[in-house]
Amino acid sequence: PRTAPAKSPECVLDALRDVVFTCDPRGRVTQLNSAWTASLGHPVDRSVGRPLSDFVDAPDRTKLLNVLEAGAKARPTEVGFIDARGEVRWMEVASQILPDGRRVGTLYDVTGHREAQQALSAAKQRAEEAVQARSTFLANMSHELRTPLTSILGYAELLLDALGENPALARHAQTIQRNGEHLQALVNDILDFSKIEAGTLKIELARFEPLALV
Repeated sequence: PRTAPAKSPECVLDALRDVVFTCDPRGRVTQLNSAWTASLGHPVDRSVGRPLSDFVDAPDRTKLLNVLEAGAKARPTEVGFIDARGEVRWMEVASQILPDGRRVGTLYDVTGHREAQQALSAAKQRAEEAVQARSTFLANMSHELRTPLTSILGYAELLLDALGENPALARHAQTIQRNGEHLQALVNDILDFSKIEAGTLKIELARFEPLALV
């Protein structure tokens, strides 16, 4: 029976989606698979022979050299590579040191994942800022309302004392007092709600009659 021809190592490497590279002990690239060009746009033939750090964003070059130096002892590290368009692509770098001192490693493109994390973080920050702004507004509004309400309730009480002999007018004063107290309770609830969101609400333990709440 016929057997299929064995594939060369280069063909096997080119079938991988992740970048596979080898470097000499000085960090110069000796081999790359085709995923290098697919991910970063740099031609393989023009990249081999150059230091791998040449393709890394300047602030991240030390991180790359540390990964190459440590080999398998280092955890996979995100490093910013510069693609052919001059834009930063974030690659997760993992490497091992071969017995002859060469480095072999992989580059896994995590740019999309990183951008999604940044977008999520920005959205979370915006949401937290919106909640804080709402809590601040509610707290300020509640304080602004409580001051005139206190005056209204005080004058309603004075009217009740003065109009005790005039039931018809006293009922009007009672209406003012009752509605003012109801509005004051609503304002206090809003203020408590803003304190809950801000984490500043103080809980007090007190005895009470459950039937009184029904």
